[in-house]
Amino acid sequence: MKKIILKIIFSLLMICIFKSVLFIRPVKANLSMIYVDDDNLAGPWHGTPEHPYQNITSGLEHASSNDTIFVYDGIYRENVVVNKTLSLIGENRDTTIIDGNNNGTVIRIIRDNVAITGFTIQNSGTETTDCGIFVWRCAGVTISHNTIRNSLCGINLRETNCSHITGNLIANNSWMGVYISPGDGNKIYFNTINQNGIGVYVRHHAVPNTLYDNNFIDNPTQAEGTAEWDNGAEGNYWSDYPGEDRNGDGIGDTDLPHLGIEYRPLIGLVTLFNAGTWQQTTYYVHISSKSTVSQFQFNSDEKVISFNIDNKIGNFIFCRVAIPRQLMWCDYIEEWQVMANTTQIPYNATQNDDYTYIYFAYNQPTLTVYIKGTHIVREFPESRILWILIIVTFTSIIIIKQRKPRDMYSKKQ
Repeated sequence: MKKIILKIIFSLLMICIFKSVLFIRPVKANLSMIYVDDDNLAGPWHGTPEHPYQNITSGLEHASSNDTIFVYDGIYRENVVVNKTLSLIGENRDTTIIDGNNNGTVIRIIRDNVAITGFTIQNSGTETTDCGIFVWRCAGVTISHNTIRNSLCGINLRETNCSHITGNLIANNSWMGVYISPGDGNKIYFNTINQNGIGVYVRHHAVPNTLYDNNFIDNPTQAEGTAEWDNGAEGNYWSDYPGEDRNGDGIGDTDLPHLGIEYRPLIGLVTLFNAGTWQQTTYYVHISSKSTVSQFQFNSDEKVISFNIDNKIGNFIFCRVAIPRQLMWCDYIEEWQVMANTTQIPYNATQNDDYTYIYFAYNQPTLTVYIKGTHIVREFPESRILWILIIVTFTSIIIIKQRKPRDMYSKKQ
């Protein structure tokens, strides 16, 4: 009997190890962090939290490939050239400001796989090539969660491929918000593109660039060029969209006049909410509605997303919620539960590989919405679970071996 138990335990251990080899996620190397703070006027300047560099350019000069440069709050009046593969992270997008002082391009990226996040980037020069961010012949660049404003062009992707522009406010740029020429396979999503001369201009591509879940607001020319204007499930919000949503799913039923194609235009503004970070991945839930959405929370213990809706319009209004399928999901789409205050309400749901889309209608002036799934993102890495199983297995083996002499003695008696 003991041999059978040991064989079962050993088999389970081998299965766990084999599974971990197949599915364990890669762990990032322990890379260097460099710090920058404009308040360090007197030095010394070593790039440490205690003695940070005074400006971003100095941090870049001392950085190596794959480093992270963390920039504390302040106003950095400089023109930055990123010529190494690294991440440039601001402490707070509203108070960590890179100002071009109306001269040249504020940030120029000339290396693949650069990430820029958490800044206000403003005041480029007025020459034809001057931009808030200019990306030249790169791939894999990520520009996320920045405010890019008051420049000739907000973001210029020139001969740049497979890059992501996401979660940015791109506003008050005199020529255009985003310009892509030429470039293939770029994705622009979850941005608010507001009051630029032209919102987005896309030209000369072989592999389509994709734009979805952006808010195009009051740009004299909202968009020009050829692109994929939706992700297969929903498109963008356009402040000048004149169409209707007859079936109440939050998506307009008619073509957009200035693009002349049907591409699933959203009826309500898209608001992006941070649901949390697990295993170095941050998950965002986006909600489209004509009402004001606030007080977003994700309760991982209860597997519930909640938020408040303030309906100032007074009519029957829809809400459309997109939930990342790696954040929270159900085995069957009908298992989702949607509550308005304390009452369960009907909803429609669809899904693709990345998101579950839940939409419902309401006419209450205010309500709290609860959306409950059945599974959530794993909070513990596979490797930690593996070590727990290994410890339990060997503990069981030790206990069985310690009991063996006593059992043999009992048989002799």
